Amino acid sequence: MFGALSNFPTPKFVSESWCSDRQSVLIGDDEMTPDYTCAVLYAALKNNKLKGEIFYNSKVKSTLVQVGALALSKAVVSGIVASAFLKQAKLVKDVKDEFDNAEFNQPENQLEFDEVFCLNNPAAPSCRGGSGGRLASGGGVDFDFSGGAQGQ
Repeated sequence: MFGALSNFPTPKFVSESWCSDRQSVLIGDDEMTPDYTCAVLYAALKNNKLKGEIFYNSKVKSTLVQVGALALSKAVVSGIVASAFLKQAKLVKDVKDEFDNAEFNQPENQLEFDEVFCLNNPAAPSCRGGSGGRLASGGGVDFDFSGGAQGQ
């Protein structure tokens, strides 16, 4: 798009091209002679109102550049954000994989707090009366892992 805009013909370029080639211009069924065409184009180059009427697309270039630059900048920002999200997703996946494969997280390394464990380790905090080491008190639940009575 920007390449096409760089070649967008300006009113001056069109005027010089038509006048140097001595081209006639057809307006409907009427033909304008090269001399008349050049006189009108010269007048249009000197008068902005007339230039806007004859070269009504001359202001399109700046609008297209603005719209194109805005679209390009949004695309670049979206690309940067997408890249950051992809990197973050990869990091999260790497952490999850590392956690899943960690030695401490393997089934053979887990403690089992079932009946057999509690029969063999009755003093373990997780086995005391099925309370899991929690002792009820008047003000809520306290944790006691010392193996003794609460508060000692």
